[in-house]
Amino acid sequence: MYAAKYGQHLKGAIISSMVDNIDEYVESINHIRETVLSADQVAYMQQVEANGNYDDAKYQSYVGILNDGYVDRKKPAAISHLIDTTATAVYGAFQGDNEFVIKGKLKEWNFREHLKEIQVPTLLTFGEHETMPIATGKKMAELIPHSRFVTTPEGGHHHMIDNAPVYYDHLATFIRDVESDNFNA
Repeated sequence: MYAAKYGQHLKGAIISSMVDNIDEYVESINHIRETVLSADQVAYMQQVEANGNYDDAKYQSYVGILNDGYVDRKKPAAISHLIDTTATAVYGAFQGDNEFVIKGKLKEWNFREHLKEIQVPTLLTFGEHETMPIATGKKMAELIPHSRFVTTPEGGHHHMIDNAPVYYDHLATFIRDVESDNFNA
């Protein structure tokens, strides 16, 4: 574990919208999909995924519905110039073709047994309406010895954009507490 090995140089860690167990993510995202979309829409998506035809326009329209509710909820004009990185070689290598299908290296991700090794103050921050399961984030906070769990209201997976003032206030508070040796979980 890097924090245990190099902890004397690391003052703190921030985990933003990431979980330690990919299976819990997959279960959560499928639950969201089954809640938001109709049974026919989910079946269509599953068929497209089985065929590997992710460019299908109807499939992408359903992905768009899920993105709007759980990934990029606000889409502020200030970031409209940013380049879409989904389906790029790097993103595909780790995640897969989109946020909802794990086919890359993260498919086997399970870091839970190592969380207790993180010995620096750690902030875990999630959006309230997000693709990552909040229950998993809370479990991670219980397992990391010196941690704090916070959520961003009205935020999706990109809650740092959806509700930037709250997200960055959480970060600033955490950094101030760590720098002043006032961090307490």
